[in-house]
Amino acid sequence: MRLFVALTVAALFVTAPVVAQEATDPAAQLSLEAAELAARGEWAAARDKFEAAVAIRATAVGLFNLAQAERNLGKVASAKRHFVSARALAEREGADDVRRLADEALASIAPRVPRLSLRLPRGAAKVEARVGDRPVEIVESEIELDPGSHRLTISAAGEKPFVQEVRLAEGERRAIDVRFERRPIAVTPSAPRQSPARPPPRVPVRRSGPPVGAIVLAGAGLSAFAVGAVLHVRRNDKLDEAAAGCTRTGAGWSCPASLESDPSHRGLKEDAERAERWRNVALGVGAGALVAGGVWWALDGPSSESRVALSVGPTSRVRWRF
Repeated sequence: MRLFVALTVAALFVTAPVVAQEATDPAAQLSLEAAELAARGEWAAARDKFEAAVAIRATAVGLFNLAQAERNLGKVASAKRHFVSARALAEREGADDVRRLADEALASIAPRVPRLSLRLPRGAAKVEARVGDRPVEIVESEIELDPGSHRLTISAAGEKPFVQEVRLAEGERRAIDVRFERRPIAVTPSAPRQSPARPPPRVPVRRSGPPVGAIVLAGAGLSAFAVGAVLHVRRNDKLDEAAAGCTRTGAGWSCPASLESDPSHRGLKEDAERAERWRNVALGVGAGALVAGGVWWALDGPSSESRVALSVGPTSRVRWRF
């Protein structure tokens, strides 16, 4: 009888505006139909209508009527959740009668709500619970469920979900151990390791003649000698041209004073001196190169070793080492 009186009071909040709005307001029309069903005791149908009305527009009265229908169907956890929402909305709307009725309903319904305590493994992170497809809030490792059978799914980061069928009676308190199966770690197969290639055998190769470096130095020395010879010829030509009009006196030449002051005569003598200097440089470089080449040849010895390596693997290649 108390439940019917509470619903009747709540219906007063619903039916007053519905008379004027039912033609244009779907939520008000659904609420009116639900109240008529509830008056006839058809709580399951009334609950569906109230729920549809709240989905369109949630009000304190609508949430209270939905919770009242759920309480009469024995869905005490769902009813408690909607009584809490109705009370919070009633405070914001200033609906003191609804808030008072919600407080009374919560006081009477709280002991009847089944509670399931979850014993979670240490280190479990981002734990979530679902009953069927509906998420359920976990408060201090505890969830509230309606009486009856439920398919409970507990998930956590990095773990396979824990799934268990549970059946709870009204007011029952129970604890379950949640044991996660770790997700298998995918292992990418690694490529087979290849044994390191053995070093190729050394094959002695007999070589005759001087090494390449000694040959290069000898060639450079001979080239320098050739340049020196050309410069020597040029020096002699310039001296012969400068001696025109002069007389030989012993090992030298005697030229008239007028010729000594002639610029062309002095230019020829300077060219001869310049050619002589560069000749000496070229001959010195040539001699040094020939000596260095000979020393290299003497130190290098008559033979050396070379190595041919053939590696067979993912990529085949040939290496030469001297």
